[in-house]
Amino acid sequence: MSRNVSFSMNTGAGGGKDIIQEMAAPMIMDAAKSIASRAEKISSSIRVHPQKFDVEGPYVGLPNRRGGQRAYAKVVAVEPNGGDAYYNDYQTLRLALDAGRVVKRG
Repeated sequence: MSRNVSFSMNTGAGGGKDIIQEMAAPMIMDAAKSIASRAEKISSSIRVHPQKFDVEGPYVGLPNRRGGQRAYAKVVAVEPNGGDAYYNDYQTLRLALDAGRVVKRG
């Protein structure tokens, strides 16, 4: 038996890239759901008629700095409005972003 054992993975399409994106999808969706939940709580404290937020995805396609593609999810307003309501929804989502941060525990 050889002592020189190595591991390699094809990182292109159909290989490790797809596997890693599939493994990350549940974590991405959990983060997006946390953001939507926090945004609904913030919206209910600043608006008379709170906005509901929904999660769409996961998707693959946002470019990263290294030329690859990111997997992502969208958090969207259920009933988007214009004007001040749109601005409030935007600010609410900006404030809720920290709820989706993934932290290393342990």
